[in-house]
Amino acid sequence: MQTTFLCGFCEKTFFPNDAAAVRYRLKQKGVVYCSKACAFSKHGALKQYPGEYSSWTSMKQRCNNPKNTHYARYGGRGIKCDVSWERFENFLLDMGEKPDSKMEIERIDNNGNYCKENCCWATRKEQTRNRGGKRATRLYTFNDKTMCISDWAKEIGLTPQSLQKRLNKGWPLELALNPEKRDGNPSKRVICNDHPTKGKKIRRATSKYITVDGVTKTYSEWELEKGLSKGLISKRLSQGCTPYEAVMNIVKKQ
Repeated sequence: MQTTFLCGFCEKTFFPNDAAAVRYRLKQKGVVYCSKACAFSKHGALKQYPGEYSSWTSMKQRCNNPKNTHYARYGGRGIKCDVSWERFENFLLDMGEKPDSKMEIERIDNNGNYCKENCCWATRKEQTRNRGGKRATRLYTFNDKTMCISDWAKEIGLTPQSLQKRLNKGWPLELALNPEKRDGNPSKRVICNDHPTKGKKIRRATSKYITVDGVTKTYSEWELEKGLSKGLISKRLSQGCTPYEAVMNIVKKQ
């Protein structure tokens, strides 16, 4: 029975004249071609369109090869390639050459398949912004414009790190996105309003309370009002004093 082989370029089955030689090449190179035309076509594609060919092969690996590192996020969740894109010529015809060598194939709809209608060439930054789920880039809307931190920072003349620090401190967007902060004149700098609780005593969920003569305050508030040292009320209560004695037994100054 004559052995058939699958061409590594056109993916058609063929019957070689010298099956032993083809098996040897398949073992050594991992791929065989049905004709010199297919072999030259593959070589020509790699030589003339190396970036596009690399993107094409990587795309197919992500979708079709379960052993691929990224298969779980692509083929593993149902992302497929257009049937016509099984041939590199069709892929190149639909997508065209890369506008920039650093660009990669990107799906417009992150949950859609690889096809002409849902794909474009994009930079790494553009790809990051288009990701969904936990990997999604956070967007901020101000004055009817929606951009990520990197774009807003570039827009107002700040570094992304500086803008992120402002937002982490709770600055409202109208202040965080104000470029005047970069002015060298201190009198023109934007000053963030003080935090509403700055300098005030805050009653926390874990604060301990004590009631004396119908007035309830925290231990800290009583200690501050009566001039007691911190922790003295707790110490007196642990020694058996009543709440009144713990609070009203004012320490006499020498």
